[in-house]
Amino acid sequence: MKKILVTLLGAFSCINLVSAESSDKSIIFRTNVIYVDEILGEVNGGDNGAGPTAELSFLLGGIDNFYHTIGFEAGYIKSDVDDGIDGVDVKFKTELVPVFLNYTIGADFGGNTGDKSGFVWEAGLGLGGFFADVELNVDSSSDNDDDFVFGGQVFASVGYGFSEVAGVHIGGRYMLAEDGNFSFKNFGAEAEGEVINSFAIDVSLNYTF
Repeated sequence: MKKILVTLLGAFSCINLVSAESSDKSIIFRTNVIYVDEILGEVNGGDNGAGPTAELSFLLGGIDNFYHTIGFEAGYIKSDVDDGIDGVDVKFKTELVPVFLNYTIGADFGGNTGDKSGFVWEAGLGLGGFFADVELNVDSSSDNDDDFVFGGQVFASVGYGFSEVAGVHIGGRYMLAEDGNFSFKNFGAEAEGEVINSFAIDVSLNYTF
């Protein structure tokens, strides 16, 4: 998987360099609120999570009503799981920091040469990974461990551009990552499993500069 990530990241870089020579780039800033269906399902039984992400993208130009961007997205997703086992209070607290290099293709429905006003759609994929921190609490004792895992996402959204500058989008994405390894030395326990393999929904505000 790591070889695939390196290859695709190199391809994204080539797209960026070629497009930069042929178009004047604008900057698109996307702010998202994301809801994830399941986090660490193989480690703690899984639970939903939520949090914000932000993406800074370069508009690489377009043809007719199509445009494409490449950008960097980072965020924070938190999940809490409470499990009562034979009267013992067990709680997992998970914090994920996703970091992605995203490539996005978009178009407006009205053929407005990619000015992103009116109804628009966007779709794309991202490559990167997750910084994962897992805290295990048993009664009054706790321990935590962290790991970084490579991952990716595919996404799509529909939205409305109020002008060439601002718009709102509603979309979905599928997020996938490698297994994480977590060691809780205070309890003499270890856990291994997929950090995330789940569908998520998001609402975003887009600003073009």
